[in-house]
Amino acid sequence: MSADSQTMIGWETAQDGLDKLTKSTCPIPVPGEGEVLVQVRAVSLNYRDTEVAMGLYTHHKAVGASSKVVPCSDMCGIVVGIGNSKHGIWNIGDRVLSIFCQTHLTGQIKEKDMAFGLGLPLDGVLQQYRVFPATGLVKAPDYLNDEEASTLPIAAVTAWMSINEMRPINHPGGHGETILLQGTGGVSISGLQIAHAAGAKTIVTSSSDAKLARAKALGATFTINYRKDPDWQNTVMDLTENEGADIIFETGGAHTLRKSFDCVAFGGLIDCIGYLSGKQDEPTDRTNTNVLALRRNVTLKGILNGPKDRFEEMMRFYVAKKIRPVVDKIFPFDEAKEAFQYLFGGGHFGKVVIRNLRGLNVLVRTLGNLAANVGVAKDVAMAGCQHLTEVEERLEKAEALLRTFFTETELSQMLAHGITNKLDVPSKAATESSSQATTSGFLPSPAQGSAQRQQERTESFSTIGAGSDQKVNLSHLESPADSKGDVADDTPFPLENPPAADDDFEWDERESSWNIADPGAGRSAFGDDVESEIPKITDGMATLTADDSNAGFLGSVSGSALLRLIWRGTGTENKTDTKSERRESLEQLFSHRSSEYPATATPWLRAQPLFTRAVVDTLIDAYFALYHPTFPILHEATFREQYAKLNSRTMGSTWHTLANLVAALGSFVSSTSSDDTHVTLFNGVKANLSINSLETGSLSLVQAFAMAANYLQKRNRPNSGYNYGGIALRLAISLGLHKEFRGWQTAPFKKEIRRRVWWSLCVLDVGATVTYGRPLNWPQVGVDIPFPLNIHEKDLQMDSTSCPPEVNEATIYTYVRTQSSYHLHTIRIYNRLISNPIPSAAELISLDDELIDGWLSGLPPYFRDDNLPLPNEYLLGHAISRWRFRIMRIIMYRPFLIRSAQDGLDGTTAAAVPPAQNASAETIATNRCFKAAEECISAIFQFWSSGTHTRLAAWYVLYFLLQAALIPIHCLRRNPNHPDASSWRDQVLTALSIINAMNDLNPSAPKCRDIIYRLCGESLDYRPRPQSQQPRPPSNVQTQQDTGASWTNFPNTGAGFTTPPFTFPTTDSTDTSMNAWMTEIDTVIDGYDIYCDRLSHAAMAGMGDLGSAGEAGPPGGFANNDGTQIGTGVQDWDWGLML
Repeated sequence: MSADSQTMIGWETAQDGLDKLTKSTCPIPVPGEGEVLVQVRAVSLNYRDTEVAMGLYTHHKAVGASSKVVPCSDMCGIVVGIGNSKHGIWNIGDRVLSIFCQTHLTGQIKEKDMAFGLGLPLDGVLQQYRVFPATGLVKAPDYLNDEEASTLPIAAVTAWMSINEMRPINHPGGHGETILLQGTGGVSISGLQIAHAAGAKTIVTSSSDAKLARAKALGATFTINYRKDPDWQNTVMDLTENEGADIIFETGGAHTLRKSFDCVAFGGLIDCIGYLSGKQDEPTDRTNTNVLALRRNVTLKGILNGPKDRFEEMMRFYVAKKIRPVVDKIFPFDEAKEAFQYLFGGGHFGKVVIRNLRGLNVLVRTLGNLAANVGVAKDVAMAGCQHLTEVEERLEKAEALLRTFFTETELSQMLAHGITNKLDVPSKAATESSSQATTSGFLPSPAQGSAQRQQERTESFSTIGAGSDQKVNLSHLESPADSKGDVADDTPFPLENPPAADDDFEWDERESSWNIADPGAGRSAFGDDVESEIPKITDGMATLTADDSNAGFLGSVSGSALLRLIWRGTGTENKTDTKSERRESLEQLFSHRSSEYPATATPWLRAQPLFTRAVVDTLIDAYFALYHPTFPILHEATFREQYAKLNSRTMGSTWHTLANLVAALGSFVSSTSSDDTHVTLFNGVKANLSINSLETGSLSLVQAFAMAANYLQKRNRPNSGYNYGGIALRLAISLGLHKEFRGWQTAPFKKEIRRRVWWSLCVLDVGATVTYGRPLNWPQVGVDIPFPLNIHEKDLQMDSTSCPPEVNEATIYTYVRTQSSYHLHTIRIYNRLISNPIPSAAELISLDDELIDGWLSGLPPYFRDDNLPLPNEYLLGHAISRWRFRIMRIIMYRPFLIRSAQDGLDGTTAAAVPPAQNASAETIATNRCFKAAEECISAIFQFWSSGTHTRLAAWYVLYFLLQAALIPIHCLRRNPNHPDASSWRDQVLTALSIINAMNDLNPSAPKCRDIIYRLCGESLDYRPRPQSQQPRPPSNVQTQQDTGASWTNFPNTGAGFTTPPFTFPTTDSTDTSMNAWMTEIDTVIDGYDIYCDRLSHAAMAGMGDLGSAGEAGPPGGFANNDGTQIGTGVQDWDWGLML
């Protein structure tokens, strides 16, 4: 309500576009006889509402509706006024829901009822108050909050009618039937929940694997990705044993209707749901509809919505089954435009809701008024709605939300005075450390006794020791006086930067604050404070950070080493003078195509989602469906049991932190890159992880810090994640997780949990440390805890007295076991690569044959290096293990490939490879590098073609793909006319096609694509080849058993790749910001060749005669400014080594 207590604000549309929605002020209406005045508290959007706003909704043209209308039809509100009425249906304070067609009370809808639809032709509910006929409302269920309840009038009622319209009222069915639901929109998700609660089998289709995983978590029996399975109707018949679906939710229109006829059961029902959109006038074949219907005795029924009595019937079912609607995101009233655009974008899962509170000022003023005069507030609450308990609960949640973003001083000021244009105190983000945070996070306390959820299978591999024979040479640490700190300034550039004089490797990765006084501002609300120094270019892959300033130390094996040296070109320019210019140009690269690159996280409190129990439940289900099978650091059944009792725990406890983390990761892995819900949840995590947390030790804290480290790396906060991971490791050691004590009389379950946490931490910590090119923190001696057992998670319970036998198949613990074994095997290799003296080709080959081949030969058959028919949940972990060891080989051998490329790659074609006994070590190393890159790209292509496309998978795919693609990129740049150039070209095109397909999941994808294209785009022009040289489909990566005999040579076989069509980015010559980037990158590319020349000579200078490990050449290589030698096999080509 505005300053004038007799006026209100609402949104209007002239049906001329989503961006043309406008707010207007009008008098609050007065209810007449038989009417009630409702204060609208939550409005749920339907796709119909976007069509109305765009002028595409054509249903009611015959009715003669006005072009200007208040949109939306679904709301939950409170009765605040009653007109004269003899019947007295409603009382002041009743919570009510609207019905779509106000006159459709029972039976079939009549044409005249269509003139009384809310949101067109009648004014809708996107306003602060509305008068309704007393008969046009139903009672809202008490167990649902306003936002959840508001989703029911169209989506849920339509779904209910689709299942039950053909049945007598009060005799709902569905039990034992098979129901096919197309898509994951509001109607389909409501139908899934209703059908699951009724005992039906359900099949859900979608083009998104992430959404299908969430549908599975909601109870879907089967899921089908129709993009991967275009003949999904045949799959439906297979799943139903050729019986077909009894009921089909037909939401796809003419293009899917024929397929629905092909998979409907005999005598079945096809429900055409929704409306005839103005965009669905494509020509299609409809001539045989009568034949199709008669052939299987099919009923084809249009479902517009349902009458009031069916709505009330559905509500009784909802209350009995305690169904909670899925709310995807909640927007404040003032951001209705953004809510419409978000829904129209199609990335939602479930419903989008607008909360009818006009922004933060209203919230703060309300809190201030109540705090100033609690007695008056109680009187108002009692007299106005008789919902004092609910009001108190909502205020408590609001205060908790505000404490997440403001200090107590700020809150006191706002409660007293409201929000002014300037805050008199600094921001919490800029001044308050985590130790001062008081909020307990965002998760609602779940009710006791939630239904036990279906557990996922868990798995592992055979136990080996954790010992190490690593020899450590400390002599170089005992003679600091020998350091060559006075090397001349004209030495070639190293791969490791010394710290700048003004920052000493300092870094700051805190989230930027939201300008409360000016929400539209493009900078921090707090001026030139520390936040203005936060680097804009930092990524968790340690790949795109060319300038170390304020970004932390990134070692020579990190991906930034390559970009750093490419960027510096000849190294003759003044670093101080050009530092800001380079950073500015990089920022232009990352921002010049804002329409294509996914947006960064939305700032604080903009369209901030408020989390309901149903939302959090869904996020936790997503975590266990999409994250847990790869990184099973938690025990699912134990977590869910404790989560059900969360409300009995002290707010702010470690367990609240862990629950918030699970929800944050669930949101991250199940959403696209434009969804920042996870950021809000992680803010709650940070508020709980205070400095006091470091004065306690528990298993939950280890899990929390380890998961937070992995999350922050994926969020491009590498230094923060590195610190969190270090804390997790030290906490784990302090708890003795690295030891298995002899004679310890404890439950088998407890021992097994300790093993799982320790080795999951190994996978996360060692991988991240190597990615950043930093010395390993992982203890290499004194660890004797065995790997977790290869058993299914459900087979070992808390009260088990003995461990079950291990199984001879993949489980969720298999990846943890095999990847931990890999790290233990390759620690020696990694330590050699980052140490001096530098290794020769012969030494690296020997280490490869002993350690990597040794690890491969020890893999169990069910997790070997091959394309295995594994369950979908194990595919990512298995794929990562296949990519990782190949990237290690690339890192080991690429200096020799670079040297060979300098010489024109003579002697490295398939025809020229000499017999193994005659090949030099350098030639063997070069061919192994070729083979590893080719196999890695092929393996990634195979995974991306068949695996689940999630945000987590996209992060790892892009990371490993970049490392492998740089080999053919470099060779193509150096030797575009080489006999194997067509193979390199196909490999690069394959990589680009994969990268181009993940723009919605990984915001770094388009950036990396453009850089690759600028590196070798001119060499990618397709040239016709003879028939004998046409590209072949991706070759299957051979198993180690197949390749053992030929691994000593590994010539480049020239296997091609069949790639999807790819359109290269073009440059608009009129775009000055783009030209700035292109000019700078051209300079980079020129320096790239000089860099490769230096790199090759440096590597060779330190390796001498590469054919023999015992004949080392000069001890040198290049030296950096502190005397450290460079030029080893790992210090030259990285975009990021491993994870």
